[in-house]
Amino acid sequence: EDGSVHGSAECAGPMLPEQRPEQQEAPVKRLVCSPDLPVFSLTHAFEEAAAAAVVESSSPPASAPAPEDKAYECSFCHKTFPQKNTYQNHLRSHGKEGEDPYQCNICGKTFAVPARLTRHYRTHTGEKPYQCEYCSKSFSVKENLSVHRRIHTKERPYKCDICARAFEHSGKLHRHMRIHTGERPHKCGVCAKTFIQSGQLVIHMRTHTGEKPYVCAACGKGFTCSKQLKVHTRTHTGEKPYSCDICGKAFGYNHVLKLHQVAHYGEKVYKCTICSQTFTSKKTMEVHIKSHSEPSNTARSPQPPALPPTGRQNTDPGESSCASSSSD
Repeated sequence: EDGSVHGSAECAGPMLPEQRPEQQEAPVKRLVCSPDLPVFSLTHAFEEAAAAAVVESSSPPASAPAPEDKAYECSFCHKTFPQKNTYQNHLRSHGKEGEDPYQCNICGKTFAVPARLTRHYRTHTGEKPYQCEYCSKSFSVKENLSVHRRIHTKERPYKCDICARAFEHSGKLHRHMRIHTGERPHKCGVCAKTFIQSGQLVIHMRTHTGEKPYVCAACGKGFTCSKQLKVHTRTHTGEKPYSCDICGKAFGYNHVLKLHQVAHYGEKVYKCTICSQTFTSKKTMEVHIKSHSEPSNTARSPQPPALPPTGRQNTDPGESSCASSSSD
């Protein structure tokens, strides 16, 4: 009467509705009471069995595949991965210093995965096994070669949704977006000037430290960044990579080409600081300024002219400050 049984008799409690033969094909399972077991409640036992069956039937398979369109994005470098395990393995590459088990025996730097260590060794050995088939330029990292190829193929798969400008890789697009958002996360600890890119801050800091690691082999002049040195070497080599598409005249600097082209376009970009008269060439303006011979009209030093409004100005990054905070 209390719902409990003893001993060695085989006993079976009332069947649950889903266990009845007329409702399912599977045979009815019976609970067998062993004489060595303590007294137990049949009602309670069947309630536990039913609950376990419900949980088991409602749980998804442990190996259920993720949706095919599922993309896992790395919050550090914004790379995306179709599979979770690949994504998790990638995250290890951003592990904190000191937690990585693979250590370089040259400089002591540590890495989360051995492939990263192998790639790092090339910074010491100078090995660049991946060569571009278009220009023979070599790279130490295969991914860098893939991105470089897009310079030749003109492939720009990463497009800005705001201005429609396209880029070779996602990192460039991510940095470019800061132009639209106004984000300047890299701040100088000396003068509080902010920058879009960390590399710009590194170069800017050299204006405070006086460091000029890029030295001209011809004259010994030092520069804060490699682009400045590259432009400077043209004064020694005579290289003139920028040519006018109208008359064919060549120039060593892009901004000089832009100023030359105003003569073809008829734009008057040189302005007299005394009477505001404009001219198409600097020489003509200087002759005009001398006409203001009266002492009260002493000419001030002419201001640099504005570049033509057509086209993108200063496209050669080496001709502007390497740490320009407006670049993307």
